[in-house]
Amino acid sequence: MRWYLRALEKYFVIEGRAHRTEFWMFWLVYISVSFLLGFLLGEDSPITWTYYLAMQIPYITVSVRRMHDTDHRGWFILVPF
Repeated sequence: MRWYLRALEKYFVIEGRAHRTEFWMFWLVYISVSFLLGFLLGEDSPITWTYYLAMQIPYITVSVRRMHDTDHRGWFILVPF
């Protein structure tokens, strides 16, 4: 949980690096909470969508910082597209 909160503290920060643990723990908690909210409240619930949309920015920023940690530019998160 500490790594998840650490990623949230750096909500808009794209400079620096994110360790592997920080990235994967953020991803694990994000997916778990999204699944639980979708299961308990329904996928069309405003609370579920609010959480999903609010976590998009930290997900992008922690991904960019993870790319910096692997000595790549942040633009590499766009490679799958």
